Amino acid sequence: MIPLTISDEFTTDQQKLILKIKNFKGKKIVGKISAKNTHMNLRFNQIKFADGSFDGPFGRAISIEIPKPGEIWLIIGKNLMADGKLTGKFSVSLQQ
Repeated sequence: MIPLTISDEFTTDQQKLILKIKNFKGKKIVGKISAKNTHMNLRFNQIKFADGSFDGPFGRAISIEIPKPGEIWLIIGKNLMADGKLTGKFSVSLQQ
């Protein structure tokens, strides 16, 4: 399943994308968000680990060690600390 690239589009300012990766067995995940509009206000907000703990916020790129195998979530959405539109087309690339 990984590496992968997912393309999507946000049409309102309150949308989030949650990528749930089941049975992740890697030691590390690396991700990058690319947007058509370079001023799009978008980031990796949080990661939820298999043990239920969270880490974040991050920026448009993430490289993080995964402490134990299981389901992880990558939560992508608006950066509340920055200006800019959240609407538009973007893609998320993930690799181990």
